[in-house]
Amino acid sequence: SPDRQAIPIVDLREITTGSTASIDGVVTFVNRDAQKFFLQDGTAALALPLPEGSPLRVGDRVVVRGDISRSGRVIRASNDILFDNMSVRVLGRAALPSAEEADLQDLTALFEHHLVQTSGIVRFVDTSGPQAMLELSANRPVIVKILNPDALPSEKLLDARIRVRGVLAYEPEPSGTAYTPHLWVTDAASIEVIEAPRSAIPHAASVRDLVTNPVWMASGRRVGVRARVIAHEGERALVVESGGLSIVLQTDQASEFAVGDIVQASGWPVRGIGVIKLHRVTLARSSAPLPQDEADRTLPPFTSIADIRKLRNADADQGFPVDIVATITFKQDYADGFFVEDGDSGMYVDYAGRSIAHLHARQRVRIVGITRSGGFAPIIAQAQATVLGETTWPEPLPLDTELASTGLYDCTWMELTGRIRRVRPEFHNDLVFDIA
Repeated sequence: SPDRQAIPIVDLREITTGSTASIDGVVTFVNRDAQKFFLQDGTAALALPLPEGSPLRVGDRVVVRGDISRSGRVIRASNDILFDNMSVRVLGRAALPSAEEADLQDLTALFEHHLVQTSGIVRFVDTSGPQAMLELSANRPVIVKILNPDALPSEKLLDARIRVRGVLAYEPEPSGTAYTPHLWVTDAASIEVIEAPRSAIPHAASVRDLVTNPVWMASGRRVGVRARVIAHEGERALVVESGGLSIVLQTDQASEFAVGDIVQASGWPVRGIGVIKLHRVTLARSSAPLPQDEADRTLPPFTSIADIRKLRNADADQGFPVDIVATITFKQDYADGFFVEDGDSGMYVDYAGRSIAHLHARQRVRIVGITRSGGFAPIIAQAQATVLGETTWPEPLPLDTELASTGLYDCTWMELTGRIRRVRPEFHNDLVFDIA
C-alpha cells in the first residue's frame, strides 16, 4: 500500500528546504540516457533523477522519499523541487494516469512533466540518431522524441496530422538561452496518424493568396507558392514577394538564391500575432515569369491609420490591403515590431522576427502590408517598410484621463505630465507613472 506519510506532489511547494518528505505516484516515462524519470499523481508531476542501475519501468507505482531542496528556478508548481538523499521504493504496477488533452499552442509550462495528448502536422522527420525526432508545426514548434523508433512509419509521417501521447518537458536549445517543448514517448504505439499526407502539394496563386486566404492556415499542411526573392535576412531566411505582398521563408537553402531570383517554395505556414511565415521550406529555381501583379485586382488599399482603426478588430483579420506613409514613434526591439503615426492616429506594425535594425524613431516610412487583428485593435502585418527619410516627432495629443480607459489613445503618440513613481527594468524599463 502507499506510504501513509506521503503527501500530494503539489504540496511539495509548501515544504521548507531541509525538510524530509515522501510522495507516491505512477512512473509515466523513463529516460535512461538522461538518467531521469517522471512521476505523476492526481495533483501534479515531477521529473526526478533515475537512481543508478534502477530497474524502474513505465507503470510502476513508487514511493519517493528524500530531503527537500530547491533549484532556484522560478517556481512552476513543484518544478523547482529537488530531493537529496533520495530513495525510491516500488509498490507494484498501476495504470497510467489519463493523458491531459491540450491544443498544440497550449502546451505551456502549466503542463510540464505531465502526461499529455495533443495533435499537429509533422513538418520534419529525423530517424538518423538513436532516438527518432518529429517536429510538429507551430509558432513555437513542439519536438517529439521517440526512444524506441523501430515500428515508427517514418515514410508516412511528413505532412501527416498525428495524435501523440507523451510526457511534456522543456529542454534547453543549443544556444542555452531558450527552452523548447518536447514530448517524450517510449515507442511508436503512442503515435497515431489521423490524417495521411496529401498525395500532392497544393499551390497558392501568390504570396497574397497564401496570407489572405484563410484556407491555407486553417489546413496547416504544406503549401507551395512561386515568388521573387527581394532580400536575405540571416543565414536561414529569405524574403520573397508576389501579388504585392512579401513573406519570410525559413530555409536551409537561403544562400543558394540571389535577390531577383524567382523560386518555387514549399513549406508549412505558421502565424504569429499577425504575420504568416513558411517554415522548413524547400526551394527550386523557377524560369517562368510571375503572373501580372494581382495587387491591382484587389480592394483599394487603406491609406490612413484613422481609416484602419474604424475596422472592428475581428474584421481586420480579413487582410485588407494597406499602403500608408507614417512616422515611427517607437521601436520594440524585443518584439520585432514598431509603432507608427500619421495625423493623430497610431498603430502597431508587426514585423514578426524580421530585422528592424535599420529602423528607428522619427523616420518617415512607407508601409505596404495588410490588416490583421491585434490583441486589442487592428494592426498592420505582412509589412514591407521603406524608409523615406528623417522627420520630426508628431504633434503629441494631450491626455483626457476620462477617455484613457476607453482605448481611444491606443498606440497614439501622447504627452503626459506627472511624477514617475518607479522604473521596472524587468518589464523593459517601463514606468509606473502618477498623472498630474
